[in-house]
Amino acid sequence: MEMIGSGNTPYIVDYYCSVIDVNKRELCICMELMDTSIAKFYQAMHRLPGLSPDKIDRFVQRCAYN
Repeated sequence: MEMIGSGNTPYIVDYYCSVIDVNKRELCICMELMDTSIAKFYQAMHRLPGLSPDKIDRFVQRCAYN
């Protein structure tokens, strides 16, 4: 296995490192386990007053693609 990076990123809860297993040709990403999912987050956002589905969609897309 080769370590290819480590550090923090603002887009992941807590990132520890990435490792390539050259024998299995796999990339392993080690990060903190989130106690939620996009589905739970999306449902919680829909319950907030004043947020349209379009605004929520744009927010989720921006988080996913940044």
